[in-house]
Amino acid sequence: MPNELRSLQYLRAVAALLVVMVHYQAPLARLGYHGWSPQALGSGVDIFFVISGVVMWLSTVDKNLTPGDFLLKRALRIVPMYMLITLFITLIMVAFPWAVSNGHFDGAHVAASLLFIPWEHPDLRGHLYPVFVPGWTINAEMFFYLLFSVVLLLAVRLRIVAVALAFGTLVFIGAVLHPTGSLSFYTEPYLLEFLFGLVIAAGYRTAGQIGVLPSALLVAGGVAWLVLSAVFEPSVQDIDRVITWGIPAAMIVCGSMYLERAGALRHSRIMHFLGNASYSIYMTHTIVLSACGLVLSRLPLSPVAQQLIYRPFAMAAVVAVGCLTYLVVEQPMTRGFRALVGLRQRRQQIA
Repeated sequence: MPNELRSLQYLRAVAALLVVMVHYQAPLARLGYHGWSPQALGSGVDIFFVISGVVMWLSTVDKNLTPGDFLLKRALRIVPMYMLITLFITLIMVAFPWAVSNGHFDGAHVAASLLFIPWEHPDLRGHLYPVFVPGWTINAEMFFYLLFSVVLLLAVRLRIVAVALAFGTLVFIGAVLHPTGSLSFYTEPYLLEFLFGLVIAAGYRTAGQIGVLPSALLVAGGVAWLVLSAVFEPSVQDIDRVITWGIPAAMIVCGSMYLERAGALRHSRIMHFLGNASYSIYMTHTIVLSACGLVLSRLPLSPVAQQLIYRPFAMAAVVAVGCLTYLVVEQPMTRGFRALVGLRQRRQQIA
């Protein structure tokens, strides 16, 4: 099972924390900081996309899953927390609009968010962001799941080819026709990062060890690529993220998996737990970051002191709230929905 791959769990944790750090920028700006904030930290999203491709392949290749069964499993994992956070932010926008820096209540926008439909944000014009702004990544994930559920009807040997043809065609259409509005969301090159994960997983199942040194070089090369993309950010900002962040993300994921296979990856309970909690961390982090900025802004501290304290204070708060949400909300809620669905299916079988 893919969840037994410690490397993926550790990378989930790393990816979530990278995304947290890239989102320091807005709260820090409200505290008066306008210095350098490397956008390359956003590559945590690309790592998530590659991991998703890996997991979808490893979790389905040996199973006789119908498209409906597959989508139900993914929905039980993703939808409850997403809906909860979306509705929570919507409630805040209605009850305490002053507390929301980017967003106001818009019925059509809320409905589209709940249905995973890319929709222009009412305040962030030109961006297809849902109510929970980082949730654009969840919209991308859901589109990938929908496509992958269809290719499950094909023979295993044809599935990656089918996904490659579908995503390749969509990206080509985007490059040639430049669709606007919601359609543009489904032609973005970063969709190829899910394909990277599928290819990595298929190769991982058939290949043996590649050795510690080549595996480590893959990881180091990916990290160096991301660092260079941060250092030369102004020069590469017009290059698509699939090149600046997606390819190195794939290198890091691939190298980490083979490091684990070679026995060179030590067990870390903390990183494993953070990997498990990464979805809750991701889903709650923008709320916590904003709250931390609001708290610090009201303390009798100089702007410089507020800015220096913000990063460690916010990171500690995000991790604490995310882990607590995982233990108290996400885990029980997911188990409850799975039990409910299982009970309903058993009753249908009896009937």
